[in-house]
Amino acid sequence: ALLAALGVPGPTGEGYPFPATSQLLPAPTPAAVVRRLVGQFRKRTSAKFDADRRAREAAGLPARTAHEVVTLASVVEREARLPEEQPIIAGVFHNRLVDPTFRPHRLQSDPTASYGCLILPELAATCRDFDGKRITPAMLRDADNPYNTYRHDGLPPGPIANPGLSALKVALSPAQHCYFYYVAKSGGRHGLGATLGEHNQNI
Repeated sequence: ALLAALGVPGPTGEGYPFPATSQLLPAPTPAAVVRRLVGQFRKRTSAKFDADRRAREAAGLPARTAHEVVTLASVVEREARLPEEQPIIAGVFHNRLVDPTFRPHRLQSDPTASYGCLILPELAATCRDFDGKRITPAMLRDADNPYNTYRHDGLPPGPIANPGLSALKVALSPAQHCYFYYVAKSGGRHGLGATLGEHNQNI
C-alpha cells in the first residue's frame, strides 16, 4: 500500500530509495524513512526523466519508462566499481540490448542472477546453496531464476540495487562505442572487447 501511494512500481521498491544523506527526525517510522528516501529520488530525477522523454519524442525514438531506466542503472551500479567506467559499461549494455548483430539481446550480468537468488531463492534450485557471495556457473545457466540475464532477454524484472545519480545519468545517456563484452581486471577496471575473440583474449 505504501509503494502504491508513492507511485513505485514492483513488489519490493528496490531502486527507488535514493542513496544519499537524509536528515530525519528522531525515531522515525519505517514508512517515514521510505517516504523521505523515495521523495529524494523524485526530487533528483524527475526533471532528468522528463527531459529524456521529450528528447526521445523529438527524435522519434520509442518511449522508455523511468522503471526501465532505474533497472538498467541498478545493473550499471553493481557492475562498474569506478565512476569513470559507468558510462562505458552502460554503453555495453545498450549495445547488447539494441544492436541487431548481438543475439540474443541479453545483459549477461552476474549480479542480476545473484539478486534473484537473494530475493526469490525458492524459484530456482541452483539458488538453494547460494551464500550471498559466490556465483556458480550453474546459477548462470538456471532459467528458473527470473532475474538471470544470461537466460532471459532484455532487462531483469526490476532494479537489483539503489543506483546513485551518476548511474542514472549514464543509463539515460550511455557512452557510444563498439564494445559488447567486458571482463573484470585488477583495481575494479574492465577489459573491453568488440568481438567474442577479443573478449576471450581479455579473459
